[in-house]
Amino acid sequence: MKHRLLTILLPLAAASLTAGCTTFTDNNVAARINDVEYSHEDLSGIINAIGIPEESANDLDTIRSVTSTLVIAGALNDYFGEQSIEITDADRDAATQGLAGSLPTFLEAPDGVQDLLVDAQAHLTIASALPNGAQAQLDAINAADVYIDPRIGTFDSATNAVVALG
Repeated sequence: MKHRLLTILLPLAAASLTAGCTTFTDNNVAARINDVEYSHEDLSGIINAIGIPEESANDLDTIRSVTSTLVIAGALNDYFGEQSIEITDADRDAATQGLAGSLPTFLEAPDGVQDLLVDAQAHLTIASALPNGAQAQLDAINAADVYIDPRIGTFDSATNAVVALG
């Protein structure tokens, strides 16, 4: 009887442990847009690179604003791929120059953070230059699978912004 009970309980215990672990796979994911994940460290790096004052860096409205921009840029990235719209080296160079000129701490940021900001800026700039830029942005967002860490909020596609839960 004890052997039989163990053969039933061990698989159940293993299953519950495995299920419990899967709830933590998104623990460091601040946002996911389709298949691209951004960590809380990515957000902190971007906030630092933007030069947001330390007293505002942990403000949820600041974090939501940065996350909103990542969602829009990430959605545009996939949309551009589907529409065969290419981000060129010249687009990235222009974005880099613009960011370096407008954000005093941009060049001090780690390369990965600089790359995130450059790609986001390039996507947003190109989308705004499209004849149907506003519609393209809406189409991109509506087609995107967006996850936001509930500690930050949720993405509201009506306003194209991350908002507080509730």
